[in-house]
Amino acid sequence: MTRKTENKDTALDYKIQRLKMLPFVADINNGKKKERTFWKVKPSADYIIDCNTGRGYAALTLAYMKEFHDPTLLTQCVMAMHNNKSDKGIKVGFFEFIAGIALTSNIDPIIEAANQQKRSHELLKSFFED
Repeated sequence: MTRKTENKDTALDYKIQRLKMLPFVADINNGKKKERTFWKVKPSADYIIDCNTGRGYAALTLAYMKEFHDPTLLTQCVMAMHNNKSDKGIKVGFFEFIAGIALTSNIDPIIEAANQQKRSHELLKSFFED
């Protein structure tokens, strides 16, 4: 194994260890198969506490995504959320926090890029419709 491969493996191990430290990520044994879930939460039965918990989870999610330049964690969380119906407050806090970050960030370049992509798509579509 070369030093470059060792460094890559060490970095991956570190990333996985940090992922497992997130309080809403868990490895679950389903018989012979071990699966990772990205939304294992426990509601407290207090909506306000759950909203605060969700905000904390969102902050941890964004910190992880930024540290590892990995936007896929958010997608994995969202996809896993549909399995849990009793955690409304945690979800509300989670998304309110992310929305708050989006509203305080300079997203104008992102919006402009999305608009340009939409205009390009519409232009291409018009060529094929005639």
